[in-house]
Amino acid sequence: MLELRANPGPTGRLLRQMLTERGLLTGVARGVVNYGHGGPSSLPALNARAGTFNKLEELELLRAKGVVTVPFSRSPRDLTAPVLGRSLHHTRGNDIIVYRVRGVPHRRHDFYTQLIDKQQEFRIWTFRKTVIGCYEKILSYPAKLGRRGRSREVWNYRNGYAYLFRRPDAVPENLRQLARDAVDAVGLDFGAVDLVVDRRGVGWVLEINSAPGVEDRRQGFTSLVNHIERWARNGFRRRNGEVRNVNET
Repeated sequence: MLELRANPGPTGRLLRQMLTERGLLTGVARGVVNYGHGGPSSLPALNARAGTFNKLEELELLRAKGVVTVPFSRSPRDLTAPVLGRSLHHTRGNDIIVYRVRGVPHRRHDFYTQLIDKQQEFRIWTFRKTVIGCYEKILSYPAKLGRRGRSREVWNYRNGYAYLFRRPDAVPENLRQLARDAVDAVGLDFGAVDLVVDRRGVGWVLEINSAPGVEDRRQGFTSLVNHIERWARNGFRRRNGEVRNVNET
């Protein structure tokens, strides 16, 4: 019924396993699911645009569509220090280098983002404008924070941070709406939006993950599989506003 195009790795394998368990990967494919790996198809597809733009292009598209993103530029001189040096393709924030003084960094990066004085960080999953999972990044392993000279401002696993599930109704609606708008703005059917909240309570989009990594069958991932199954069994409906593929039969 479905063809799965997923990036290699444990999450892609888990998605394949869960779809197989539900009998969705048997028989002739009538629809395509893209998990971080998109491209043209003559069949109805979810996330056909996944993987077709890099992180800078994503931010530029979001800004063009009026979605509030973290300030960014190809030049650090356009931003207020501290700034983060970033790569066009990255995972888990392992590419980040923090520059606290304005000027020319000691190495060149693909682009730069301004460091937001944040009080919270979230990952919000959406499927066609429906919030299907919310997680807050929490300092779960304090002993790792700042170890070996790592910047304490970078909230990633290397610094001891991990995601903790939150009920969607416990996350402010303005943040949930920001996540919906972000995924819709880049033409995706589903995605996990990383965003931070500053000291005033304002949300800023960091990036959208079209193939977020998971460790197990967490709530957001299982909910995504549920929505994929409904999409397949209910006739592969197109997203509102999606242009029909001329080759689609």
